[in-house]
Order: sequence, then C-alpha cells, then structure tokens
Amino acid sequence: MQSAAQLGQQYGRYVMELTAELLQPEPPSGLSQMERGIRTMLLKQGRFLLGAWLAMLDQPYPAESIPCPCGGQALYQFRREGTLLTILGQVTYERAYYLCPQCHQGRYPLDEQLGLRPGQMSAELESLAGMTGAQLPFQQGSQLFESLTLVSLSDHSLAKATQAIGAEVAAQEQEWIAQSHDEQWLQTQERLSHGPERLYGSLDGVKVHIRGDHEHPWRELKAGAWFTTTQEPPGNPHEDWEIHATDITYYCDLCEARQFGELVWATGCQQRAQLAQELIFLGDGAEWIWNLVRDHYPEAIQIVDFVVSSVERLVPRHGVHRPGGPRGLHG
Repeated sequence: MQSAAQLGQQYGRYVMELTAELLQPEPPSGLSQMERGIRTMLLKQGRFLLGAWLAMLDQPYPAESIPCPCGGQALYQFRREGTLLTILGQVTYERAYYLCPQCHQGRYPLDEQLGLRPGQMSAELESLAGMTGAQLPFQQGSQLFESLTLVSLSDHSLAKATQAIGAEVAAQEQEWIAQSHDEQWLQTQERLSHGPERLYGSLDGVKVHIRGDHEHPWRELKAGAWFTTTQEPPGNPHEDWEIHATDITYYCDLCEARQFGELVWATGCQQRAQLAQELIFLGDGAEWIWNLVRDHYPEAIQIVDFVVSSVERLVPRHGVHRPGGPRGLHG
C-alpha cells in the first residue's frame, strides 16, 4: 500500500507523461481538438487517481480470516484485481480476496464496504446512463452520452441501466402503495405531521410508441405531478395570477386508469395530500382524470385547463369546479 506522498510523486510523473503526450510538436488543427485532448487527459488522470485511491483504502496487512455469513470463517487467499466501469471510464484496482472453506463462497471486504460491483457500472455511471436512456431512444442516447462524457456505452448497456433504475422506481412505488393502504401508517402520519397549507396535483396522458409491442404499438402513458408554489392567489378573481411551481415530483405508468389511481393515492400520501388544508388539481377534460380525483380526493378543488377555437375566438383557459357545486365550468 502506497503512502499519500508516494502516490503524489507517482501521480506527478504520470501527469508529466500525459502533458508531454498532449503537447505534440505538430500544432493542433483547432480549439476543438485541444479541448478534446484536455478532456481525454483529465479522464486518464481521474482513472489513475480512482484506482490508486481504492488501493489505498484496502488494508495493507489483511486479516488472516473474516467472519462469513454462513457462520464459518473466510480465509485470506491473495489480492485479486477488479475492474469497474465508471463515469471516468474503465478502472482497475486490487483488493484482498477471502474464501470460505465451509460454504465455498468468495468475499471482497472492500467491495462490500463501498458497494462496488466489479464488471458492472458504478452507481454514478448507471444513474447518468439511466437518465439518458429515459429521455432518448437507446441508440441516440448512447451516441449523445459518449459525445458528452467520452465514455462509450453500447445500446444494450444504456437499456440495462435504464431498466435497472426503472426497477428501483417500481419497487419504491410498490412500497408507497403498501403504506397508503396501511391504516396504522396513515394514522401515524396524521398524528405526527402537519399537512401542507396548499398543495397542487396535475394529471395528464400522452400516446407513446412501445418498442417491440407489435399488437399494441401505441399506448397511453399516464403521468402525474405534485408541486407547491410560493405565489399567493389574488384577492380579486379577475386579477392575473402567474403560478411558479416549486418542489415538483413526478410519477407515471403505462396502465389502466383504475390501476394508475393506486399510484395517484400512494404518491399523494407521500406528499401528505390527504392532510392538505387546500388541495388543487389541474388537468384537461379527460374523463379518467376527474374520475380519479373524485374517487381519491373528493374535497379537492378542480381546475380544468382548456382551449376552444371558434372563428379566431379563444374561450378563457381556466374553468373551476369546486366540490359540492355543479359539474359545469365556472370561469
């Protein structure tokens, strides 16, 4: 195991080598080549430092044995090299390897301590790749990702990262749904927390193309959002009022309206919507939206956002329905 001083000296020599490699006798063709060269150099430095840092975190003198989950003792074997796929590129490092003679399972204490997954993406890389894959088709996403980060990911890798994040979100949502049906959990929330003074909810749907689904290539993606605002409503209903949303959270799913209602209620419970002093829902005229609002939040104020064109005439955009009042729109 190197000391910080030894690592600093080694790093300094490495930087000098990279600098000499970068500043070739031939002049660059332009600023873009210079920028890309420096970015590549910084990534190489980052990989060097990350690998060295990981090596420094491992024990210089590994214990002869460590407890194994099976109840036995895993024995030290040797230091084994691992490879990580990170936002800096591929990084190699060495760490102590143990083998349990009782269950024959190998263990890497450093990997367990830091949550490392050799041969797989790091959590940071997976998160960024997943966000990219959620926004763009995987082929376009992998090309853009490489242009922005200089880290190459295949379409399959981008898809895998996106699906992994989707699975985490789905698991979290199932936990929320279970809590939203737990009377004891709801009573505890009501007893220990105050509801927001004013909370907004919004629901909408959009047609999306489903890759690989030849029978139903186009389906409706239902989406919702919760948000608050620091803007106070005007005293006069005819005054202009521009709302700036803050603390926005989103949720969505490809499912029928009734099933999506479970998510509307569950995410609302996480926002303490059922405890809000004033709850306001916004949406277009889709019937499923207002059916869900009526079923789960019957006391909410309902605001319908619509535009009707007739001979270059626009009808006012906002209609309000207050619980207990007529179902018609009130400007």
